[in-house]
Amino acid sequence: MVNMQIPVPELLPEKIADEKLLKDAELSHEALARLVSIGTHLIVWETERTEQTFVEGTITLGFLRRIIELTDSVSILMRHATVEPCRILVRVLFETVLQFEYLLKDKTYLRAHAYVYCVNQAKRNNLERHHPAHRGYKQLKEHYENNSFASPEVPETSLSSDQIDDLNRAINHDIFKEKQPEDGISIEQEYISKKNRDVVWYSLFNPKCVNLKELAIYLNKFDLYQAIYKPYSESTHSSNTLMGNFETSNGRLTIGDIRNGDELLLVTELTIRLTQIAFRCLTDKLPKEKWQNYIWEMLVFDKQFHKRIHSRLDALKPILH
Repeated sequence: MVNMQIPVPELLPEKIADEKLLKDAELSHEALARLVSIGTHLIVWETERTEQTFVEGTITLGFLRRIIELTDSVSILMRHATVEPCRILVRVLFETVLQFEYLLKDKTYLRAHAYVYCVNQAKRNNLERHHPAHRGYKQLKEHYENNSFASPEVPETSLSSDQIDDLNRAINHDIFKEKQPEDGISIEQEYISKKNRDVVWYSLFNPKCVNLKELAIYLNKFDLYQAIYKPYSESTHSSNTLMGNFETSNGRLTIGDIRNGDELLLVTELTIRLTQIAFRCLTDKLPKEKWQNYIWEMLVFDKQFHKRIHSRLDALKPILH
């Protein structure tokens, strides 16, 4: 009998055998962990700001926390040279950082409220689909009954009416009906004009940003979009499970190590760049003493980690620049 409590060593070795890969994995983990540490201080400093409204501060902190969380997750996986899941995280990080930069680039008050409005609309739309009074409920119920894996019934909806009422009150708040000085249009009117129940929040008041690609172009991040979005979408959607997973030797097919370290440093570099973009969105607003503190820490980071990563990535510069 095979002891299946112990993994097949050729697929999942107990330790990283390749000395170079081990060093790269440790360097990547330590570098990203340092950025996460710096980021935690930026979170605290952001809570101390008093010149912004509650909504602005809350949405800013929500995005910043998510960015630090994603970078931390990549750092943990890099310690074990588990690169493929990191590609998925980096794609999510890219989308999050773009939205964060857009939020803080201009008109933060308006954009923060547009974000809240769209989030509440999406929540309400989803709840309405699960409510018996909704026109699509009958079809939804049939799918659950006939095409479900384990749950043949629509999820409990006893609280849906109350939740929908609460969301309607939030959506109908006067602040979303206030007309903007520039064009005389309110957030509510702008949302309705899109005629799309799943409208992205950053498209409100900006017809150039109807999707992530257009948002990247608007923010001058098209090169990062090309380097990350489509290539890393293959990992996200499993649309290319052949890449890097198989080798042929003497006519035989060999399955690669599950913890494949291919492009480990490239993924690390992209994570660093995205996290630094997010940090720079905040640091211009820091008081002088805290700004100097941040600059010093980033200089130390560059010397201890980033330059070492760059020195090992010379062959990949055409991809990154």
